[in-house]
Amino acid sequence: MEILSRYLRQICSLPQVTYHPKCARIKLNHLIFADDLMIFVRGDVPSVTAVAHALDKFGSISGLVANPDKTEIYFGGVHNDVKALITQATGYSEGNYLWQSSVDHQKIYMKSWAMCCSPWDEGGFNIKEVLSWNNANLCKGIWNLLHSSDSLWAQWHKTYAVKQGTIWTATVKPAHSKVGEVSCISGSLLEKFGTAVFFERALAKTCVSKNGKFVVHKAYDLIRNHYPKLRWAHVIWHPSVLPKHSFIATLAGQHKLPTVNSLCRRGLYLTNWCVLCKHAMETHSHLFFYCAFAGDLWRKVLAWMGLNGRTSNLRRELHWCSLRQHRRHWKAGWYRCCLSACIYTVWQERNARIFAGHETDVAILLKQLQFTVKVRILNRHTKDSRMVTTHLSSIYA
Repeated sequence: MEILSRYLRQICSLPQVTYHPKCARIKLNHLIFADDLMIFVRGDVPSVTAVAHALDKFGSISGLVANPDKTEIYFGGVHNDVKALITQATGYSEGNYLWQSSVDHQKIYMKSWAMCCSPWDEGGFNIKEVLSWNNANLCKGIWNLLHSSDSLWAQWHKTYAVKQGTIWTATVKPAHSKVGEVSCISGSLLEKFGTAVFFERALAKTCVSKNGKFVVHKAYDLIRNHYPKLRWAHVIWHPSVLPKHSFIATLAGQHKLPTVNSLCRRGLYLTNWCVLCKHAMETHSHLFFYCAFAGDLWRKVLAWMGLNGRTSNLRRELHWCSLRQHRRHWKAGWYRCCLSACIYTVWQERNARIFAGHETDVAILLKQLQFTVKVRILNRHTKDSRMVTTHLSSIYA
């Protein structure tokens, strides 16, 4: 990777290559992560072509070639004609930003960004919302200005910025950076809590530890958007469940997957028909697991777990599991893993039939699911690996 970094730094010395407008001052043109590479240049043909040549040169030496199917170019403020020339010259496709729409292409979002930034037990993905996190850190500055007596920084601002007033009414000057930041967030925070007194009381009650220190993550939890708790969230977001399975299962449990019925209700004209059984409309309730195909797969999974004679749907399974699956025994994780894997498998098979025209038999899907679950459970329960292997092997064959 050091050689690749050297190549990418060298191309910026070429006269035809220009830095990205927001990266020129610090001379930044790439970031390398464990399994990702981000390259930043000006959106013109010479600059992007030079980057592509550097990647090709590195690939010819190291054998590490960029995969065109996994490489995308993200544009900002670039004319469509230039976009076409760049994608044609590089062979890479244009990437789409999340939650982005245009006049010609309207995206349909099944889940708001605010909900995505909520915790797992509220139906989100536990992502930090940057604006609220920044305001939480500014709340620490507010607290220090209000209560810190031994801080020279707080004393200076109280003397020269706040003077005889309060931090909420102080006149903002360029030199008073922290007071200016407070004034920027005071409107939204005071609107939420009513008055400055109630806001200060909320900070004191919620965000201050026993030793008197301000805790930023508690302030974040205080000011962020809150949603109703999901009793079954701990079933899906569990260490025994693969993250990609948890992601799809959470959307399915909230009826947020883009099923045909959901898309039709949002104005798209589609044939509302289940591609798995071809006997009913495609809704969340039908797919999980009233559909003959999905229901057959789930019944076989239940039989594999020794739970014969049950016919159920997703809502009932989540409720049943949330009430009974609190144990730390490996079989509890086995059920969670199987339920989430079955939801993921059904959704993947549905997409394969719609977008690729490829159909897979239930028996093959069951074998794939069993293998995935077995590997996951064995990796999670290494102390009981011999017992788990013996039990799963006896019913896996």
